[in-house]
Amino acid sequence: MRLPRFARMADPWFRDGFLRYRVASVTVIVLGVALSVAAFFAIGSNERDVVRLTFEQRAQNHVAAINLAMERGLESVENSGALFDSGNEITSAQFQAFGARALARNPALKAVAWTPLVPANMRRAFEAAAQKDQPGYRVKELNAQFKLVLAGERDEYFPILYSVDRDGPSQSPYGMDRLSVANSRDGLERSRTSGATTSSGRIRITTGQFQGEMGVGLSRPVYRRGVALDTAEQRSRNLLGFTISIVVIRDLIDNVLKRIGSEGIRVVLYDESARESERFLAVWPDIAQKDPALDERQAPALQRRAEFTVGDRNWVAVMTPEAGRFSTGASWRAWAVAGTGLLFTLLLAVYVESARRHARSIHEQAITDSLTGLHNRRYLWELLKREFARARRNRTTIAAVMIDIDHFKRINDNFGHEAGDLVIAELGALFKRSVRGSDVACRYGGEEFALVLPEISIENARRKAETLRQGVKSLALEQRGTPLGPISISLGVAVFPIHAEDAESLFRRADQALYEAKNAGRDRVVVAQSAPPDGELILAPA
Repeated sequence: MRLPRFARMADPWFRDGFLRYRVASVTVIVLGVALSVAAFFAIGSNERDVVRLTFEQRAQNHVAAINLAMERGLESVENSGALFDSGNEITSAQFQAFGARALARNPALKAVAWTPLVPANMRRAFEAAAQKDQPGYRVKELNAQFKLVLAGERDEYFPILYSVDRDGPSQSPYGMDRLSVANSRDGLERSRTSGATTSSGRIRITTGQFQGEMGVGLSRPVYRRGVALDTAEQRSRNLLGFTISIVVIRDLIDNVLKRIGSEGIRVVLYDESARESERFLAVWPDIAQKDPALDERQAPALQRRAEFTVGDRNWVAVMTPEAGRFSTGASWRAWAVAGTGLLFTLLLAVYVESARRHARSIHEQAITDSLTGLHNRRYLWELLKREFARARRNRTTIAAVMIDIDHFKRINDNFGHEAGDLVIAELGALFKRSVRGSDVACRYGGEEFALVLPEISIENARRKAETLRQGVKSLALEQRGTPLGPISISLGVAVFPIHAEDAESLFRRADQALYEAKNAGRDRVVVAQSAPPDGELILAPA
């Protein structure tokens, strides 16, 4: 996250001076009249900085929520692909049951479908087989008027064979060749040769409850089992078909952003991989689905951009204040201070102190993980600069411990994301209780944590890590009375200056040791080797 301007320019004075001590308040009282005019500018600037920092923090909450929405949007197409990966023949009834569950889990999902590859010489046999379950089934295509007509002759087809649509079977375009949909054609070919899930450009939904909304089609390839898929040619030759998920963009983010509220922030989504005229995807929480950039002559004073990968396309979320929110203009307080001079000196000092405490509170929020209460990665790297300077000056050690929750995805899959959040929060509380006053525990990201242990030996660092591992293993966590099963962690330990000479190298060595722990079977502590290993590190599964 990019730091606000005042935090970059005034660091370290702002954080170490203004936030920690009452320098500004004392200065106002001492200088009195001399500070009256200066206070007008200082307070106005301070308030603008607080507004910017508040906006940045709330925008970051939106970024995290949107990223979660993107992950859930991709879940359905990955799960449907896994259904066919088994190699077993999937019947229409089985796919209908799967699709009903997928739509129930994800309100933004419009439809899921299976589109097998049908070579031209197999078309008639394919249609005859499909007509046993669907009388009158034929391979069709979209014409220039967006009407379904009998498909013309070509080398191959990808017709919709199975489909589950939120608006009922009548809305499922059975037999429609996905190659006849302009915005899907390129994505299917990229997915076919790369083996990765791809996303189409925006698709306007023309029927049903989502009529008028923008959606995207996510395509996940399915290949023959037991064959080599190392090259694009091998993947193309062994393709069986695609599972398709149609996701409604606005509802995708609406489901997660409603939980945290708009907080005065408007979100606009763009597809940077699309042509200029087709980049706009959705705006939230506005009802009118129109690109607001078309009505704005200049960029707002506060703006936050975040990039996301959806399939193989790059999306950008642009967050700006809603009308009347996060004003950066001078407030009446600054004008009052400038006009009252000495009479207002005492009140000004009280106000500056209040602003200092508020800014300190906002700053603490910006460096704290909201789920666990631990410091976040941003604070970690700020801390390491100071700790490494002190360690070099005093010739002392610093231990880095990287921690990863074993099989965390399995917890989310079996018990849901709420259970995953509970596990992360409980482990964060355990780590906070278990470290020394000089130690720092941070949430590094996702299911990863990091510890910084100053002035500690390798053996004591290993013992501390082992104590944490045993402490986690002894936890008996439940969600609404349901046991979540045994929880374990893997830990990697590295110590400066034995294993590395700078912060980045130290955490890289600790990270390598962590993955050695995972490769060795998880639920263990591994200390980094004295010398860096040769070759590339092979990462273990999460």
